Amino acid sequence: MKIERIAFRFQKDEMQVLMRLLGIEALPGVETGAAADEERALQGLIDDGIVQAVGTETMLVDRAVSLTLLNAAAHECCAMVESERARMVLFRGKLFDVIVNTNEDMSSLCPVREWGQACRQFLQEAARMQAVRFAFMEKGTDLNWEDAPQDGLTEILRQKLSLYSGRED
Repeated sequence: MKIERIAFRFQKDEMQVLMRLLGIEALPGVETGAAADEERALQGLIDDGIVQAVGTETMLVDRAVSLTLLNAAAHECCAMVESERARMVLFRGKLFDVIVNTNEDMSSLCPVREWGQACRQFLQEAARMQAVRFAFMEKGTDLNWEDAPQDGLTEILRQKLSLYSGRED
């Protein structure tokens, strides 16, 4: 069996609970705020086997999910595209790369082993989502959005992503 993609999908408030449990204050492009119903979100994560309660104050998060989120949080740089209804972020992580897709209700995390594959996937999905703006950001810098051109966005994204292809894997 060959698996081409793995993705974890969470409701927005579940993602916020996971980030809080893992001590992640913020991820660029991933909106956080007051969770709509933190207790319900936590219970949903427990029911799905993503979080396990150990005692009254300790929570264990699934290893694959925690590794994916923590790797995204430790990103070296990221690329973002946004449409009117969704946002996608490609994090260049220390161990592997992570694509996060978010909309009003859901977030999905997709770990990707190789940078070239992550870039191809990011570019394909960016073309489909009809982006209205995009941004590139290195860790420790400010986020500056640019309006997406009607034509040529894929080539602009490809050129900017190529600047990060020289990292030692």
